[in-house]
Amino acid sequence: MRPPEAELEGASPKPFPLILAKRASILLLVVCLLATFFWAAGSLRSFLEGTQLTLLAVLRWASLALLLASLLGILLSLAYVPSRPRASSILGLLGYLLLAAYGAAGLVLANGLVALNRGLP
Repeated sequence: MRPPEAELEGASPKPFPLILAKRASILLLVVCLLATFFWAAGSLRSFLEGTQLTLLAVLRWASLALLLASLLGILLSLAYVPSRPRASSILGLLGYLLLAAYGAAGLVLANGLVALNRGLP
């Protein structure tokens, strides 16, 4: 029986920037989902206006960061294709594209709701 270290020696580890981009995207997705949930719950439960605006600000910045992190993940995945073909699978790129779409949608939603709150001219 081979020790577990011997199995890891044959496979090259995933590049650190890819790991960092994936974990940052997941963290920012969770922050966006929580901010969206609390904003929706606050709309139904009549949270104070300041609280709603704070949640929208969190959603705005987290969505922007999610959009940028997922685009960075796409670029890094494509950059590592020549040296590591399995680093960027089609499902991974599709996942990053969906995260980027959610980030863009959250950004549009938050900016639109803040604009509606301020009043349209």
